[in-house]
This record gives sequence, C-alpha cells and structure tokens, in this order.
Amino acid sequence: MEKINYPILTFILFFISISLILLVLSPKYQAISQIKESVDEWEKAHQAQSEYFKELISDSEKLKKYESEISKIDLAIPEDPSLPSFFNFVSKSASANGLILKEIRTFDLSLSKEIPGTEEIETSFTISGSYPAFRNFILALEKSARMINIKEVSFETPAGKIIPGAEGLFDFEIKVKFYSH
Repeated sequence: MEKINYPILTFILFFISISLILLVLSPKYQAISQIKESVDEWEKAHQAQSEYFKELISDSEKLKKYESEISKIDLAIPEDPSLPSFFNFVSKSASANGLILKEIRTFDLSLSKEIPGTEEIETSFTISGSYPAFRNFILALEKSARMINIKEVSFETPAGKIIPGAEGLFDFEIKVKFYSH
C-alpha cells in the first residue's frame, strides 16, 4: 500500500474548508455590512432630525420672549386684508375727527415689491370736513397699529354747495396703501 502524505492532505483539506467557509459566509457578511451601513445612515438622519427639532424648540422659546412685538407686527400687517374692517376703521376715525366718509373707490391688490412675502392693497376714498379735522384724521391713520401709507392727497371745495358758516369745508380725496401677508 501506498503511504499517504498526511501533512499535504491536511493542508489541502484545510484550504478547501477555508474556501468553502469564505464562499458561504462572504455574501452574508456583505448583507450584514449593508444593513449596518443603512442603520448608521438612519442613526445619522435621526440624530440630525433630533438636533433640528431641538433647534426649533429653542427658537420657539426665543420667539415667546417677543410675543408682544410679534402681535404688533400681526396687527400692522394682518394675514387677511379685510377691506370691510379697514373701511370700518377709516369710517370710525373720520367720524371721530369730525369728518364724513363720502365715497370709497376701487382697490387694487398686488404683491408688494417693498416688503417681500406680503400683498399690498391700494385704494382711495373721499372724506369731507374741515382742514383741522382732516389733519387730526391723518395723525390717527399714522398712529394706528395697521401699516398704512398715504400715497396721495388732493382736496377741493364742494362745487355749487356754498353753505353759510361752512366756508372751511373741503372734500379730501386720499389714496392709501396698506399690507397683508
């Protein structure tokens, strides 16, 4: 009988077994590596999202300190342009200052170039009364919480309506611009 060379046979069997183990385990190792990479990516995304939410909470708490100032901005530039409430304010301010709101003309709504992200509403109206009352009315508009820009003012005496004792009455045509967001 022939003599078997055990060291060589052992080496060959060891090499075959290592090769089989690598062939079987290599795809599983790659799958596990891919899963680990996706878990790492998810953890990074989760961490970034957690930091983002912490930052939002921090910013929200900072904004709460300025709540009264923010409410003033909301009054100055409301979300809803609400023309009836604007003209109600104009009517009340006019009558409080001894003027009469005579006529409301058309309005124009457009995106503001001056204040990005807001709409500007331009309208005109006519009020009637004395110049001192008109001056007080303009001051009331300027002091109001709402952001109102007076673009143009013209005045004239009511034609053909000369009333004794009321010589100082004028019709004031006012063109204004106000904002909403």
